[in-house]
Amino acid sequence: MPHSDAYDRHDSALPSGGGHIDPDTLAVLALGEPPAAADADHLALCPPCRADLAELAAVVELGEVRGELQRPGAQVWDRIAAEIAAGDVTVSDESASPDLPAVVHLGDARRRRKFALPLTIAASIAAGAAGVLAVQALLPAATPPRTVLVSAELEPLPGWAAAGVARIEDADGDRILRVELPDATPTGYREVWLISSDLERLISLGVLTGDVGSFDIPGDLDLDDFSIVDVSDEPINGDPSHSGNSIARGQLA
Repeated sequence: MPHSDAYDRHDSALPSGGGHIDPDTLAVLALGEPPAAADADHLALCPPCRADLAELAAVVELGEVRGELQRPGAQVWDRIAAEIAAGDVTVSDESASPDLPAVVHLGDARRRRKFALPLTIAASIAAGAAGVLAVQALLPAATPPRTVLVSAELEPLPGWAAAGVARIEDADGDRILRVELPDATPTGYREVWLISSDLERLISLGVLTGDVGSFDIPGDLDLDDFSIVDVSDEPINGDPSHSGNSIARGQLA
């Protein structure tokens, strides 16, 4: 905002002897730095400097974080992906209709050059804060550590050397079986089971495709009864029953 000729009549009453506060100092004040006594006295008597400070502070305010960040819903990303795939994203070209350049007074031009650097600094800070918001919104939410309810050491059975560990974890009220069993190469595929303590009943939880896997435990399953974790080598023959060839096994405790 330029100083008008009308404001120049106030210069003789200013504490600094007629000069105005340096633009770089105004930029620092806009960022929240408390003013020196002389600058505070000057601002009290100088409407142009107060207006310039308010303009800079408004730019900085654009980058301030208000409230808790909200993660965009899945539908937002789906719509973005759909629009990109359909080629519906367009960019308007306002330069297609040329207009005459606006008339700029010399006082305005001098004022804009004077405040170009402070405005750039303030705008950069605002843009940086907005960039942080965008990155934080895209980052996945941190997963809180899970409570281990019980665990079992997986000991290798005859013919196998692989050993590992199994843990029952509490995931927001749901029970998850996490199995870690490296260095176990099956002839077919590895399947994870929970077996009853009497070795008469068993339930399949799924296929272990890597060294580590997590499996949902049915909510009504009694782990005091089904307390044995078993990892078996299953042939690819379409038979869903246990092959009888267990790689490792352990008792939950």
